[in-house]
Amino acid sequence: MRRSSTPQPEKIQQLLAAARAVAEGFLRDNGQVPPMMLAFSDDGMILHSATSTTHPQVKDDFAGACRLLARANRSTAVVLILEAWARIAPPGGSIDTDIRPTTAPDRVEVVSLSAEIPGHGYLAIHEIQRGKDGKFFALGEDQGISATDMQGRFAGILPSTPPMDIEVEVARKVLRSFGINPDGTRINPLWN
Repeated sequence: MRRSSTPQPEKIQQLLAAARAVAEGFLRDNGQVPPMMLAFSDDGMILHSATSTTHPQVKDDFAGACRLLARANRSTAVVLILEAWARIAPPGGSIDTDIRPTTAPDRVEVVSLSAEIPGHGYLAIHEIQRGKDGKFFALGEDQGISATDMQGRFAGILPSTPPMDIEVEVARKVLRSFGINPDGTRINPLWN
């Protein structure tokens, strides 16, 4: 992965700054960042998080719930915050893409901030810096990339076109069937 020198729209920069502050807060308080999405609409912001994304199906479910929440809330901007292992190519260098970051000896612990607004995206990558005691003390500089053509389970969270009313209602019903309120909170069947 190589750093992008492309200037990002002001809205993307604001989203990334807000998401970075959230990630730093969780790292400072808990030592880790739960997978989460911040979604913004004319009605405000929602936060949705998962307890973990350790298994592929859990990752797919989280990504699917984020897409549904973005549609159900007519979101105009989203940011995914994920903690991960990464391999970052040195300036002018490359990395062997056949080696998974989770098993690579040169891996680094990072927070990825994937921001989307209509027509623009950016993937910010910040190395997590820890002291000798293992406690978080800072996030490194952005090693991100322009992400307008990003692919994968965590790409394309924001709907490509504003959803129609029926699409919003269907998304809300599907979310409820998964135990998630349209505001991103979990439905507890013991409260019903």
